[in-house]
This record gives sequence, C-alpha cells and structure tokens, in this order.
Amino acid sequence: MQFKDYAVVVTGAGIGIGYAICQSFAEQGASVALIDIDGEVAKKSAQKLNQAIGRECITPFGIDVADPIAMREMVTEFAAKCGRLDVMIANAGITNYGEFLTYTPEVFDRVVAINLRGTFFTAQAAANEMIARKTENGRIILMSSVTGVQALKNLAAYGMTKAGIKHLASVLAIELGEYHITVNAIC
Repeated sequence: MQFKDYAVVVTGAGIGIGYAICQSFAEQGASVALIDIDGEVAKKSAQKLNQAIGRECITPFGIDVADPIAMREMVTEFAAKCGRLDVMIANAGITNYGEFLTYTPEVFDRVVAINLRGTFFTAQAAANEMIARKTENGRIILMSSVTGVQALKNLAAYGMTKAGIKHLASVLAIELGEYHITVNAIC
C-alpha cells in the first residue's frame, strides 16, 4: 500500500490513461478524485473501480477543466474531505487534427482552453491547496506529449499546447520547489 492515506486528484480520468492512473493509485491505498468532463462517465467509472477494489476510495466529479473556478472549488472540497492533498495529475486533454491553413478559431480555442488553460489552472489550484495545507512532498504531474517535442503534420495546435505544458512544468518546478512541491511533465 505504497500510497496509503494519500489524496490524489486525476483529471481526464473517466477512460483511458487517466482511468488507469486512478485505478493504480486506489489499488495502492490512495483516496482518489476522478475528474471527467462528463459527470455520468465519472460516476460510472468511479463505481466500477470502487467495486473492483472493494472499498469506496474514488470520488467522481463532472468538471470541465477549462473552468478554473470549478476546478479550484473541487480541489478545495476534495482536500477538505481527505484532510490533505498529495498528488495532482493534470491528464485532461483533447486532440483535434487539422491542417494549419484551414484550422478554425473555434477548434483552436477549445484545444487551448482544455490543454493549456485547464492544465495551468488545475496546477494552480493544487499548488495553492498544497501550500495552504503545508503538504510535504507534494507532486504535480502534467501530461505533455511527444508532439510537444516533435513536429507532426496536422497537429500544430495540439503540439503547441503540449510544448507549452512541458515548458510550464519547468517554470513551476522553479516556482514551487521552495514549497516542497515537485512538478514534472510526461512527454
């Protein structure tokens, strides 16, 4: 039970990588907030994991990470419930393929809102909560991508956001280190 009594928040966790991260932390003893933009998906995923693990350790939240107020309120609520916040994994992100010459502002704005704005303010909410609770050894993990370091056709907007997330991790590592918070990006 490597993460017994830890409180962990994972965004973009209703399916895929985020779901697997929630499962792994919960199996190792953590209490986990499972965030997905679709509240029903979050609820069903949490129920499935709680049943498989055999204890009520995953709390679902239906939140759009591009809404910083909702994210901040959820982080505060979950940390209050658990009495702590140890790990934040900003996994939520969307990919929209498209040619640069015809990419629309609406699609661009949504990719940036979820990937960059969502990651930035999710990390901010977690960092502020960790600092307020004097968390020792807090961890913030941001999900970048190989497209953040390698150019791929039809992924200009997505790759740009993932490169920004990689850079954000470097800046936050400098700014948050004094508070005993480690920040990394997975590419």
